[in-house]
Amino acid sequence: MTFKISFILALFFILGFPLKSEASFLDKARELLNNHERIWAVKYTVESLDEAVSVSQKEWFPNLGITGTLGKEDRNNPNVTPDTKFTAKELSLTLTQPLFDYGARNKRVDVAKLGVSQAKQTLELTKQSLLLEAITAQIGIKTAYKNWEYAKLSVQNIKRQTQLEYAKVEKGAGFSTDVLQAKVQLAGAEARYIQAFGALKTARNRYKALFGELPFDESSLSEITLPVGSIPPTIETAINLALKNNLQLASLATGRGIAKKSIEQTKAEQFSPNIDLIAEQKYKSNLAGTQGYAKETNLRLQLSYNFNLGLSSVNNFNAAKSNFKTSDKQYYDAKKLVIESVSNGYDQYITQKSNAEALKSQASISKAFLELARKERKLGKRSLIDILSGETALINARSDASTARGQLLISAYNMLSAMGILTLDKVKVPR
Repeated sequence: MTFKISFILALFFILGFPLKSEASFLDKARELLNNHERIWAVKYTVESLDEAVSVSQKEWFPNLGITGTLGKEDRNNPNVTPDTKFTAKELSLTLTQPLFDYGARNKRVDVAKLGVSQAKQTLELTKQSLLLEAITAQIGIKTAYKNWEYAKLSVQNIKRQTQLEYAKVEKGAGFSTDVLQAKVQLAGAEARYIQAFGALKTARNRYKALFGELPFDESSLSEITLPVGSIPPTIETAINLALKNNLQLASLATGRGIAKKSIEQTKAEQFSPNIDLIAEQKYKSNLAGTQGYAKETNLRLQLSYNFNLGLSSVNNFNAAKSNFKTSDKQYYDAKKLVIESVSNGYDQYITQKSNAEALKSQASISKAFLELARKERKLGKRSLIDILSGETALINARSDASTARGQLLISAYNMLSAMGILTLDKVKVPR
């Protein structure tokens, strides 16, 4: 079976047939932004609110009312008129054309259109949030995979060193304490390996939950890099961009506009009459004690106004004003939180950048020390504990540098999201 598999793989290689390859991050992210359940949920909300706009606009269209009655009518007429018993029938057709309502219908249209705008802002905000999740999942699994590889290599190196020391003891040239020391370091390296594998499994679960499948080959996953060209040069520039582009803030501003329009709508609805043109056609048979068929046509202007004597109109108007005050306070509170979020994000980015550079330098120094210590060990100038300590320091430095690099990338894209400018074209993936 193993020979058959090897033969098939060799045949594919010779004939140039492509094996399964990992789709690029940009392709996966694009698919996610087009077809994720959260995206479709908001898209359907936009469609629903679009229909609500059509409904509110069509309130200016005439309404046709149709009423038909059929029943027995037993009528006791005055003495000079004989009593009647008829089967009465009536069909009424009423056409009502709104003419004037002091702007109530137009305000409802405005509110509905603002609702659509807010839903579209929510759609873009959902896309940004989903894209940030995708970036974080990609960076997370790449970082976890690298740390797991480092931990695995460390276990292999320390295990090999332990075997060498044991062989020396067997030949009478080594020390049993060195073997024990190597075993202690090996146990520590294995513990780090277990922790790294646990972190990798968690990262895999997050990746699968988002993209629907695990990567075919984690080592071939696209490497996301810093969006250097998109990061503002100063924190003030970042804050100004956020106040202009942050979608959560924009959505709250639209909600504030809806609440303001609702005050005008409520005022027109609660304190103003409606004027309608009504055309009515009635067809009667044996109705009201009159035998035979009759037709009645009416055309009239009608002014109607309903006023609750408990002054509920005032309550509705006050409620609309309070809703606006709520939206207004929420907007200004969110504005302060956005400024804080962007400021913290920018400071975190600068800190993570310095930290990543320092840990990368530490890893390079640890690697150079270990290589030199191994050479000196062969010459008898270094103890085993120096080698094992160097091995531990190197794996820790590499893992720390890898983790810091991942945190730096996430902080950069988090900042773009807080500013409201995170889009797929700003994600930097080397070709």
